Amino acid sequence: MDRIDPAPTFYHGLMTFEQPPLDWALRARTVTEEKAYMREVVMTTDTYGFRYPQDPVIPKPPGTVRIFVLGASAGFGLYVQDDETFSSLLEKYLTETVGRVEVINACVPGYSAVQELQMLVFRVLPFDPDIVILFDGFNDLSAAVNSNATLTPFGWENDMVEQFHRRRDLADQSIFRLAIADFSAYSGIFRMIRHVQTAEKKNEGREYRDVDSAAVQNYRMMVQTMAAAARGHGSEVIVAPQPNLFYGKNSRTGGELSFIAQEQNKRPNLWPLLRRYTPLYVAAAKEAAGASGAGFLDLTEAFKDASSPCLLDMVHPTPHGHLMIAKRLLREIESILYEKSLVKGPDVEKVRQSFERVDRRIQERLDGHSNSVMLAVGEPKPDQKDTYLENIRFNLSKELPNEMLRDQDLIDLIGELERHPHNGLAHNDLATYLMVKRSYRYAIRHYQEALMTLPGDLSHPEEILVTIHNNLGYALYVAGDRDEAKNNLLEALKLDPHYSRAHFNLGLLYFTVGNLTKARNYFSEALRLDPRLNDAREFLEKVDRMIEEKKKG
Repeated sequence: MDRIDPAPTFYHGLMTFEQPPLDWALRARTVTEEKAYMREVVMTTDTYGFRYPQDPVIPKPPGTVRIFVLGASAGFGLYVQDDETFSSLLEKYLTETVGRVEVINACVPGYSAVQELQMLVFRVLPFDPDIVILFDGFNDLSAAVNSNATLTPFGWENDMVEQFHRRRDLADQSIFRLAIADFSAYSGIFRMIRHVQTAEKKNEGREYRDVDSAAVQNYRMMVQTMAAAARGHGSEVIVAPQPNLFYGKNSRTGGELSFIAQEQNKRPNLWPLLRRYTPLYVAAAKEAAGASGAGFLDLTEAFKDASSPCLLDMVHPTPHGHLMIAKRLLREIESILYEKSLVKGPDVEKVRQSFERVDRRIQERLDGHSNSVMLAVGEPKPDQKDTYLENIRFNLSKELPNEMLRDQDLIDLIGELERHPHNGLAHNDLATYLMVKRSYRYAIRHYQEALMTLPGDLSHPEEILVTIHNNLGYALYVAGDRDEAKNNLLEALKLDPHYSRAHFNLGLLYFTVGNLTKARNYFSEALRLDPRLNDAREFLEKVDRMIEEKKKG
């Protein structure tokens, strides 16, 4: 009798175990939405279960350069939009430089090297790729340090693989014997997939262990096998171990430092193991690449000069991180295209110039979105800009000296906003801290967030609103946005006409634009309201001298 039961899906219906001969894979022709990190992300798959907008065809069209990316959730682009993944960005920029290029995302959340090998052999190589990018490593390391995972001749046996094997073993049994056992298996899947919502429960009581040499050698062997298989098929290979938050010596942003502190408190036994053993896995990947004639790229180095956070959590890149990965991979792919003559003839110099232009454009985009975590690296729609305002993880490492990043007040404020991103009072406190440190552009963002998220039950709301509008006005004035600066300073005076500092700041604004009459009026009023305001007295004297000189001239 044929089985009749629901398809075993998990992770918001995006993935399924019904993908033989693979352990599990993405469901075909699926559109899934997920709310994460203050935004809604759309993830779509094609007929083959790739995260790709259309179905690649066999045989490959003449003149097409076809690239596949293999890996797990970080390469898949968990928590970012379809067009923000580094695979999508690579296709966009490579098409601009060399013409017809497909960069197909065959990454699947939860994959370790053994599943990536299955994907390569059964799904990827039949599409005749010119280049295969292996973006992996963290899940193998994570399994190696997790005492609940077991290394078998067929790879790591963990919760997810165990669920797959249970369903597979039940598949040939009669429907009567399935009645209870299959429900048990399916319930296990259902519990497992809610890992985003139940992350805390999943990690309760979990034990970690040191990594033995057999685990590292198993990973090296799997990477070497994949690279050799792809190269034997005629494909070039780039081995790029995925970065994680505890690997590398590059500086960390304020948000990343806060996340590291949280991880150290939440899982104190885990992070030292990740820091200790990641270099061994990176070295193993490098050895495997060298032994199979593949290219090797340590992408952690690509994050060294980042102007914005590159990782959302321990391992998943931000949109900014995906763009930096794409920028670094483009250079590697460019050299392969020349070396293997995939770009030929008199067009080579034009292509080289195109790559240089694209590289400059990417850098401009990266610079233009510094200090943002979830602000789209592309161009956000006008109604999205408020949603994407930096809330809890922001880049201060380039703005403040390292000793300030260790300031306990700053760490406490970041921690509060990490836990409660809509705490308007915390946004105001952080903005005020940044004002004192003369970090005006970041202060602007957090004063704006404070105005949007202040609680409605404040006992004297006008007092804090006056201060926020005044401080925001001054920060905008320093940043050169005079119209918005004036609007906020006037709003402060509307709330409290006797607020001397707002009068003084309006005087500064009019002084800067050369309107001495209005500047004098505001400086005079500021000094009348607060005779101790020496700045107002000095500027008033300066304005009087300038007015007198004008009369003489």
